[in-house]
Amino acid sequence: MDEESLAIKLRPIAKRTPERIVIIKADERVNHGLVVKIMGEIKDAGIKRLAIATKPKKDK
Repeated sequence: MDEESLAIKLRPIAKRTPERIVIIKADERVNHGLVVKIMGEIKDAGIKRLAIATKPKKDK
């Protein structure tokens, strides 16, 4: 899904449920700039609550 399609899908969700939280789940293979761009699109769509999912490090 491209960034514009994401914003189009999120706008009505943001209007219906403004308290909605979006969680971004990306691993180290995803370019940091792309994650930042997606975060901006989410905010522009009207979503005010945003989080980034993390996984705990495995013990060696």
